[in-house]
Amino acid sequence: MKYFGTDGIRMLTEKFLEDSFSERLAKALCSAFSVKRVIIARDSRTGGDKITAMLEKGLKDFGVEVLDLGIIPTPAVAYYTVYERADFGIMISASHNPPEYNGIKIFSKKGIKISAKEEEEIEYYLENGFKKFTPMSSSVKSIDGTSSYVTYIFDKIENKIEKKYKGIKILLDTACGATCIAAPAVFRGLGAKAVDVVNGKFDGAKINVGCGSTNIESLDVDKKYFIALAFDGDGDRVLAKTPKGRIIDGDAIMYVLALYLKVKGKLNKDTVVGTVLTNSALEDKLSEFGISLVRTNVGDKYIQKEMIDNGLSLGAEQSGHIILDGTVKTGDGILAGALLVQALLELKIDPDRLDYYPYPQASISVPCEDKGEELCQKEELLNFVDECKNQGFRIILRPSGTEPIVRLMAEGQDYDKLVQILKEGEELIKNLYESIKA
Repeated sequence: MKYFGTDGIRMLTEKFLEDSFSERLAKALCSAFSVKRVIIARDSRTGGDKITAMLEKGLKDFGVEVLDLGIIPTPAVAYYTVYERADFGIMISASHNPPEYNGIKIFSKKGIKISAKEEEEIEYYLENGFKKFTPMSSSVKSIDGTSSYVTYIFDKIENKIEKKYKGIKILLDTACGATCIAAPAVFRGLGAKAVDVVNGKFDGAKINVGCGSTNIESLDVDKKYFIALAFDGDGDRVLAKTPKGRIIDGDAIMYVLALYLKVKGKLNKDTVVGTVLTNSALEDKLSEFGISLVRTNVGDKYIQKEMIDNGLSLGAEQSGHIILDGTVKTGDGILAGALLVQALLELKIDPDRLDYYPYPQASISVPCEDKGEELCQKEELLNFVDECKNQGFRIILRPSGTEPIVRLMAEGQDYDKLVQILKEGEELIKNLYESIKA
């Protein structure tokens, strides 16, 4: 597809504003489907308000009622789309990407991301013109969605922390993004003794810059905290860090939650869903507890589909997308973080002593403009990958679905060899890219 990738549409903010693209996208949505009510929201990045205005103009021309939630996490949009019985929910966000990027994610009335087929229908009208319509007058209503979303999170956490959270201190990094208000409200409401926040004010120029889940290495976690949780710009991801500096990624979070849900009798079919990037150590460790791992392509929408199709209750990406069965089946960083803390407390697990140790794994990202698909089909690169696999390494080569880069991941027992493989792979990708451009 020309516009949609693995997580909606992602490009520079200015592109959404050029040639009334966002307005045309709204009209394409209304041409492809019967649309009467739409939920719309955004993260804190600069330009989101202008994209919102363009989308609302296109929707109003088709007589669509719009409920504008303002700045709020992505999973809240999915929740409200179901709660308000809207036809679609639209989130304006580039998630974990830098501030100059923006994006549009579209949710169906079921609170799940629309399918590739539905994306193709929208693109058809974007490229070929809209259905005839008579401009109509419609309303845009602004509502504060934070309180209801926070209540929804509380309802998903059993035995709220009068018993569990009492006495602990938690540090939150809200990445200057969409979780700045909701995340502290949740953890304070659950009864933690103290909830401290860094990067806790909406700032479109600083969102994800040296902070949040994509930069958790730089987060300073004092020993007074039980754990620190870091979210990305739109709140659909979460990673954790311990006072001793251990990073608990999406794989490790899924390990804890899988054990917890199994103990509670809520891990459907004793199976969880990961991706091709999920560390093999997780698969091996879960098997010790009779839990199976199913892998999908990279992208939370693929995890989501696998969970829905097979009635599964937990899925995750290493990057911190954690999907739990419930009203909303999309990554929810705040809900996952709250449940992680509860699981650690109930299972009496010291985060610094978590008995999950991933196998050595490393990755690189190589800029490639729009040549990612072509590069990944080059015979020289495919032969290189096969050679590495024959040496006993697990190799994943793929074009990013959200950025103009090619990603190469290597996993194996010899870390020094992994580094060497990635250096050779990076040089090969760069040389092939130059030959394509020439």
